[in-house]
Amino acid sequence: MHKGWFRGTAFAIVLAVALSTSVCAAPDTDKTTEENAAPTVQTTLIPAEKITEEKPVDYSNYLSAYTDLPLSTEAVSVDARAFETAVPAQSVEQLAEYQNRQNALLLQDFNESVTYRVEVPVAGLYRIAVDYYPLNKDVASEEVAVKLNGVTPFDQAGRLYLYHDYIAETPEPFKTAAGDEFAARRIVYTDWTHCELTNPDHDYDGGLLFYFDSGLNHLTLEQAGNNGFILGGISLLPSAPARSYKEYLQAYTEGKNDQIIQIEAENIALQSDSTISPASEAGDPLCSPQSLKKQVINVIDESWCSHGQWVEWQVQAPKDGWYQLTVRYRQNALKGLSVRRKILIDGEIPFAEAEDIPFPYTNSWKTITPSDAEGNAYLFHLTEGMHTLRMENILGDLAPIVREIDDIVYEMNNYYRSVIMVTSTTADKYRDYQIDKEIPDLVGNLKSCADRLEACNAKISELAGGSTADSAILVTAAVQLRSMIKDTESIPFRLSSWQSNIGSISSWAGEIRIQPLQVDYLIFAGKDAKLPNGKANFFQKAKHTVLSFFASFTRDYNNLGFNEDEDMVSLDIWLGTGRDQGEVLWQMTNDLFTPEHHIGVRVKLVSATIVEAFLSGQAPDLTIQAARDIPVNLAVRSALLDLSSFSDFDTVRTWFTEDALVPYSMQNAVYGLPDSQLFNMLFYRTDIFEELGLDVPQTWDEFVNIANQLHLHQLDVGIPINVDVSMYYTMLMQNGGRVFTDDLSQTLLDTQVSVNAFSQWTHLFTETGLPLSYDLFNRFRSGEMPMAIAPYNACNQITSAAPEIRNLWNMVEIPGTVMPDGSINRVQSASGTASVILASTEHPDEAWEFLKWWVGETAQIRYAQDIESRVGTIGRVASANTKALASLGYANSVKVALMKQRESVREIPQVPGNYYLDRDLLNAFRDVVYNGRNEKESILDYSRRINGEILRKREELGLG
Repeated sequence: MHKGWFRGTAFAIVLAVALSTSVCAAPDTDKTTEENAAPTVQTTLIPAEKITEEKPVDYSNYLSAYTDLPLSTEAVSVDARAFETAVPAQSVEQLAEYQNRQNALLLQDFNESVTYRVEVPVAGLYRIAVDYYPLNKDVASEEVAVKLNGVTPFDQAGRLYLYHDYIAETPEPFKTAAGDEFAARRIVYTDWTHCELTNPDHDYDGGLLFYFDSGLNHLTLEQAGNNGFILGGISLLPSAPARSYKEYLQAYTEGKNDQIIQIEAENIALQSDSTISPASEAGDPLCSPQSLKKQVINVIDESWCSHGQWVEWQVQAPKDGWYQLTVRYRQNALKGLSVRRKILIDGEIPFAEAEDIPFPYTNSWKTITPSDAEGNAYLFHLTEGMHTLRMENILGDLAPIVREIDDIVYEMNNYYRSVIMVTSTTADKYRDYQIDKEIPDLVGNLKSCADRLEACNAKISELAGGSTADSAILVTAAVQLRSMIKDTESIPFRLSSWQSNIGSISSWAGEIRIQPLQVDYLIFAGKDAKLPNGKANFFQKAKHTVLSFFASFTRDYNNLGFNEDEDMVSLDIWLGTGRDQGEVLWQMTNDLFTPEHHIGVRVKLVSATIVEAFLSGQAPDLTIQAARDIPVNLAVRSALLDLSSFSDFDTVRTWFTEDALVPYSMQNAVYGLPDSQLFNMLFYRTDIFEELGLDVPQTWDEFVNIANQLHLHQLDVGIPINVDVSMYYTMLMQNGGRVFTDDLSQTLLDTQVSVNAFSQWTHLFTETGLPLSYDLFNRFRSGEMPMAIAPYNACNQITSAAPEIRNLWNMVEIPGTVMPDGSINRVQSASGTASVILASTEHPDEAWEFLKWWVGETAQIRYAQDIESRVGTIGRVASANTKALASLGYANSVKVALMKQRESVREIPQVPGNYYLDRDLLNAFRDVVYNGRNEKESILDYSRRINGEILRKREELGLG
């Protein structure tokens, strides 16, 4: 069945419930005007069992029911303390005053909610805005839910976000010892914030529209996350469009004006997202400011790209008058297409045309002045004094196309899945599957998809002013579908290319959502003012290129130093990841660590390993994010400090899970502190499980049973393999086994519990038939693999790059083993990195101070936020610090499961010769799965090999 059928059916149910609720809650006409004007603050506890609702519909279906209704033109305000009911009543704290705001309300507990009686003068669609004060600066948003008359009106309303505003932590960029500039980090703007509720799926511009009937309505705001905030009020905003440009011009008197106000784009006053970052542009000679020898912050880069992101600048107008806006920009991401921005002056849209300003594709920096169809520049009226200019990222005409593509991809994946349920992914070429008869509606549905793809491509071409290569995949997919329709017998043998095209369409839809715009400066200028030339000529470019080439020989690109103080101890920190990570770490040390501890830090980006550095005698003071096997292998060579010798070590170890230090410990000494920790979670497609009537597996028997049921439908299940033996360790420990003896001198892989765990692991492949290799992201996205166990950071990619299945998947704890008392043991191992102090350091106490700071809650939260702000959700770090992990921006339901699973993580020690362990476990696995060898013979054979290597290594190192 179509997704639209499910949505439409659910919508009919919800609409009926909403109408009946509205009738039951009809306004009491006997109430006096005075009572309605000043409602009495009441607190009523609503029994939880009375709060029920049907499954809500999708927002697009919700809107379709109200397309003929007039848009609202009046605003309605709701006093935060004037609530009718609260759940639970005892936890709602009323505040007479908070931060200069009267009548506020503290919402701090998950599922806490307040319901208001809202009198609406005219029925219609309204936007909802919330005034709130953030309490937790370590998160990017607060999670809330909205109900109208006791019902969630559409599914997106159950997971909305109050996004924080951000400011620069310091007014000036940071500078290295070499004089290079780095943008100041963005921090949460802690003040009252006016946040309009928007679609979390980011496929509609502007605020979400909610239907309110005339008269009495009940509006419920629910705290859907774990972070408290202060509620200052709720507003219902009109949805009618702004006045036209012609009406705007008539509202003010025109006068002569030759003033020029230039605003450097990097001087951001306020922004919606910490990921928007000022940057350095050294390739264009006219970018302002400019330096050949140093890195200077002079533009906003491509980080301003996501839907709904906005940037605000302050504008000091010298006199009243009309000003035209000119922007120096570069947009070289969407070939043939324009990116769109909405313009607001002092928080208001000045005229309707300003809601959608295009910035066409250009490979070089140039200026643009927003104008009408005839080329006449739009004029903005500014009075003398300070104003704000806000530009917001929108999709504009691309929004309905993006939504349509998402629906097409979803449906094509469903049709693809219906085919493989008949044929499997490896069809028998000697069999006629009669696909058109087995799936009677397939041909018609594929034709519909082809028609819709071609229609989308036509719209894209219209927007681009001609055909564009970027949307060629839409045409390719449509051609393939029509070819399959003509020859249905070929469909089973074209599944690979079909799925590849579906994936390409989905990727294209994700890419076109990204609307990057680089900005150098903005100018408000009178009509009579002369503007600077925004495009560099050939001679300017040639001169700049030559001078930049010679300047490059004098710069050190790998040393991120600090402004040294003669009395300051300095530490050398080695980092082997990337420049983004190095720049973030350097900036953190400059504004957090060095000022507080008066210890300098030089961050060096290196490709050499710490082992090579130790052997060469050129070791740093510390190295961070080192591979898991490094600490013990260096410790046995007396190359590292024993961290447990420091007096406050016992306090530091409580920042992590109970045995997070186990891999970095040896002989009662600890040689490293974890900075990242990664473990597995169970991912599953909620829509497919619901369709097939499956429950989430809690035990391995249930896991195998569901895998077998999915196999009946030609669907797969995945668990980690390739170079990953984590599932063997999981099954071993869940059954009470251990990897090593107490003295770590040999393994216990030859015990019966180990043999049983090894058999259980290999049987998943030899008997249950799980695949040995697969692309988790693509197969999970298509539904071909609706259940898989994978490291929890896999959700970052799924969230970022598979928008068509948003809300259709979940991440929960892995299956476990039933214990004698009936409980389920979900123990598993983990992977990760650590930070160490070299024994050769001349400043052990200072190095310890840095190490404590680095793995501590404050630094880890800051590092996670700054990395995510640079590379997006896909780069979200797996912090080992317990409190830091809890602060990351996962949805509350996901975070609860993540933290619960983390409690069951049990680390495995590292020993000299450990490299043989995973390698030979995989060899034993392959011997069984590929060669058919007996499980017990294989594990016992390789166990002897592993123990022999560990013994040899211990003798070599003198460990007895």
